[in-house]
Amino acid sequence: MAAQQILAADPKAEVVIYERDDNISFLSCGIALYLDGTVKRLEDMFYSSPEDLEQQGVTVKTQHNVIEIDAKQRRIRVVDMKSDQIFDDHFDKLIMATGSSAVVPPLVGIDQSKVLMCKTYAHAQEIKDSAENAKTIALVGGGYVGVELAESYARTGHEVDLFQSSDQILNHYIDKATSDRLIKMLTEHGIRVHLNHRVKSFERNDNQGLSINTGDEKFDADLAIVTTGFMPVTELLEYQVEMDRHGAIIVDNHCQSSDPNVYAAGIAQLVILIRLANQLMRR
Repeated sequence: MAAQQILAADPKAEVVIYERDDNISFLSCGIALYLDGTVKRLEDMFYSSPEDLEQQGVTVKTQHNVIEIDAKQRRIRVVDMKSDQIFDDHFDKLIMATGSSAVVPPLVGIDQSKVLMCKTYAHAQEIKDSAENAKTIALVGGGYVGVELAESYARTGHEVDLFQSSDQILNHYIDKATSDRLIKMLTEHGIRVHLNHRVKSFERNDNQGLSINTGDEKFDADLAIVTTGFMPVTELLEYQVEMDRHGAIIVDNHCQSSDPNVYAAGIAQLVILIRLANQLMRR
């Protein structure tokens, strides 16, 4: 973690972490392992805790939402989500480690209670609990997360439908021939892979489950999980540093952005402030 490395290099540095959630360092990439029982406790998916970091000298402010960043003035504006107090803080160096958020496609019925996302600790709890009473699970999106969840649910005895809008799975990572081989393997494990099926809407069916509409066909499921990708959470620095067309901050080999005081790294949803000790001493 960046905070630990900073203190190792400069023990006198003042490091403050702002986190809008009530937890830190959740390994969302391992949710599939929790669902199939490889990881027994969801709490084991955290690689650190506020208490651990505070013992090392880091100030950790959970449930604090950063709502504004002024990179030029080296200032942030923060909301204490427990008290609703708004205050400003300043930094010498800032690390954007805000991670990504699940893409929520504009589909009719996506707000149904049986349509879930897969990214956070809360999402993991919800899809685990919901799947216990579900027989058929639909996964919308054939990227890494969708394929991993399909495998996990097949291992736990669920019927699985995987919907992909293009003619292959993992299309950002592998070629068509490799995709065909993987689909064959998934099919052998009982997973129904629906290529060229773009989900258009979700409706409640007569069995209190879901009807999934792909235009020409409808499929029934007890639960649907949308895994259509993620987007970087970087809007607070929009127009202040260089980004690619998806909103990812462009950095050099030292993770430094086009603003020399702003760095970007990691997938944990944190904003880290570094007040360098030698600069503090000059004030």
